[in-house]
Amino acid sequence: MSQLSLYLHNKFLNKIEFHAKRENQSISTWVRERLEKSLEPKQWSEEFLNLFGAIQDSSFSKPKNLKFSQDYKREKF
Repeated sequence: MSQLSLYLHNKFLNKIEFHAKRENQSISTWVRERLEKSLEPKQWSEEFLNLFGAIQDSSFSKPKNLKFSQDYKREKF
């Protein structure tokens, strides 16, 4: 694994130390996990994806397509 050196303002280092200690992790591990997570493409969790179609309720229906003429009249600028 590669190494990286950072220069941080003390206020940020203090926050990192606090959170790493609270999660019982080393500073290096805490920062690495957050950097990796922030650089990964955003993905929905498996649990969230499993919710698709989970609600069977007749009140949930696709709305009818409305015509633009039915849209609210907007103020012209």
